[in-house]
Amino acid sequence: MDYFRLLVEIVGGLTAIWIFTKPIRKMVREQTKRIELMEEGIQSILHDRIYQACHFFISRGWVCISDLKNLEHLYEPYQEMGGNGTAKELYERVLDLEIREDVIKNEH
Repeated sequence: MDYFRLLVEIVGGLTAIWIFTKPIRKMVREQTKRIELMEEGIQSILHDRIYQACHFFISRGWVCISDLKNLEHLYEPYQEMGGNGTAKELYERVLDLEIREDVIKNEH
């Protein structure tokens, strides 16, 4: 009889924990979804910037070191987030462009 009582108390305790943590679990699911949407939005913005920059450099026909550094700064996190092949293809085409000296020298 003591085992049955212990089992009932354990099941009751687990049920209570499940019920009381339901709002917390719901909040975690909602926050997870929100974070996923923000990551998707950031990835979309990075893709757009990479796409626009690459098309500009390709149409111009050359790139400078500061352009490459800026593009790399955008491209690396984009790839880490699972970016697609379109941006990679454009990025690689920019890497093959003629490299010219920076027009504006950094005085720092």
